[in-house]
Amino acid sequence: MLVVGEPILDLFADVGGDGAKRVLTAVARIDRGPLGVVAGAMAGALPATRMPVWMSQVGDARVTRAFSAYSPGDGEAIFLQVDDNRDEAHMVAAFISERRGGIAKQLGVIRVIDLLDPQTPGSDGGDDGLRLQFREVDPILACRRVRIAVDRTDKHAHPPVGEEFSEHRALAIARVTPLSIVLRQPAAG
Repeated sequence: MLVVGEPILDLFADVGGDGAKRVLTAVARIDRGPLGVVAGAMAGALPATRMPVWMSQVGDARVTRAFSAYSPGDGEAIFLQVDDNRDEAHMVAAFISERRGGIAKQLGVIRVIDLLDPQTPGSDGGDDGLRLQFREVDPILACRRVRIAVDRTDKHAHPPVGEEFSEHRALAIARVTPLSIVLRQPAAG
């Protein structure tokens, strides 16, 4: 993303002004990788401006609950319930394929559902009579599992992923990568 994205960020920085600072700041808050670092540096180099109140909430979402259902030999379904402080709670869904070496074969975003309720639509596993038995799991560990699976998928030459994988990849990475990890600087010494 840095190779493709940095020239675009340069165009915003060259134009300057309040709009450019807002865009660069938003990219810095959302992207947890090198592109976000570059965008943050560019935003910092622009003259100070009054930022809208909502800007402090961009990229500020946290996983509040996590659920897992494991099928031996097949893989694990993980659902991460996300609260983004704007009454737009959602769930990031991932299927980690055991058969494919632990890649994230499916990624998606859905409305919040209660996966512990047996009456939840779609929790019956389809017409084959199998029921997925979800259990609540540690959100930090679940986020780590999804991040590792996405990284494995990225390293695969031609991963056999679902149609929506690429659409939801960036959002999934943003949700499972805590902002504090990226912003923490190593101690001098």
